[in-house]
Amino acid sequence: MKNSVKGGLAAATAAVLLLGGGGTLAYWNETETTTGPGAITSGHLDLTPGTCQWDLQGLVGSLLTDVDPTAVLLAPGDVLTRTCALTLSVAGDTMVVDFTVDTEVAPAGDLAAALTAATSFTVGGDPYTGGTGLPEGSYAVQTVTTLTMGSDLAESLEDTSGTLGNLVVTASQKTS
Repeated sequence: MKNSVKGGLAAATAAVLLLGGGGTLAYWNETETTTGPGAITSGHLDLTPGTCQWDLQGLVGSLLTDVDPTAVLLAPGDVLTRTCALTLSVAGDTMVVDFTVDTEVAPAGDLAAALTAATSFTVGGDPYTGGTGLPEGSYAVQTVTTLTMGSDLAESLEDTSGTLGNLVVTASQKTS
């Protein structure tokens, strides 16, 4: 037999076996559709600035309130305090919020070496230490930034100046 005849017979035999000569080619298939939940919605984290006030407390004397920090002359031991009110709005079932303050509030210039900056927060009137989950709602946030002038300073710091930058408060969703 010629090779072409043998090849043709092999192909024909294979076709007969596949198409029903020796069995059937069949399988089951099923498709179902489940109902989706519909619309889903994301929450939000909004921080809105309110008012700020500067106060000045010296080593002696009474507290000076609502001062213009660019118009006062600081002396060793003075504490310049900036208190700002903000509003935080939280919507999210698993939200955990952290606050940070940008270092722009730190003084720059010659006077910077004489001042120490510190910032604290309260949320809803309670001290905030970070990483606390806040349920949905609106919260009164207060930042208190103090700039304390050292009490033992060299005379070379007399009649010097510095620059106070912006207070940048950031509320962020904690990710770990």
